[in-house]
Amino acid sequence: MAYQRVTLAQLEDRLAERLGGEETFWSEPERRGALNEALAVWQLLTGEVVATTTSTLAGAQHYLTYTSTTEPAATFLRVRCDPCAMVVAATAATSGGDDTFAFTATVSYGVATISYLWNFGDTVTSTSSAPVHTYSTASTYTATVTATDSYSCVATATVEVTPTISEAPVADFTWYGPVTGDGTWDAGFTDLSIGDITDWLWDFGDSNTSTVQNAINTYTSCANGVVPWVATLTVTGPGGSDNTSKNIDMCP
Repeated sequence: MAYQRVTLAQLEDRLAERLGGEETFWSEPERRGALNEALAVWQLLTGEVVATTTSTLAGAQHYLTYTSTTEPAATFLRVRCDPCAMVVAATAATSGGDDTFAFTATVSYGVATISYLWNFGDTVTSTSSAPVHTYSTASTYTATVTATDSYSCVATATVEVTPTISEAPVADFTWYGPVTGDGTWDAGFTDLSIGDITDWLWDFGDSNTSTVQNAINTYTSCANGVVPWVATLTVTGPGGSDNTSKNIDMCP
């Protein structure tokens, strides 16, 4: 049987028709399926047998080379592929605190080894596909990930995050007393601490404690013998904890 030779221009016209009038390159795996289908049609029409494709990189372009099994030395068709077929998606979620985020990069259509470069928007970078980053300043940041595959295909994606930075607490208080004039040694305590605070712990120095923000304690005497009572306030918040102590001496 005599095989009909088909020129490259004829084949490209036919492929363009099969691919909906598009050029003979693909940017998604589905395009490759359509291309193979078109080649199969031409194989039936011409008797030309087309072998499996091989991938090569020429300059900045990625090519698929189709060869004939009936004429082994002949290149049946070399099809240019879109080097940006790869797609990357970026996501972020808080991790362990409102100032820390776990980032994830998900790649589709990438070839072989994928390398990553994250820029978190605060000059800090990472080459992990799933880094965890803690911000030091409250703001809105745009984190960018750049993915590169083995064929130098590059894709980027961004995700916006807004960390909340907790202000470290600084403990302080004032006291007054006696609170009443009935002969008891009641001391009042007013919290003056600053920062983001969620918990207060008072240790009045006489084994009594309290967890309210502002407290009153009844002592057994105006002072612990000749030594004043020592009260300590510890405050705790997302940014850490701090404490301070003061002498309590209500003796006239």
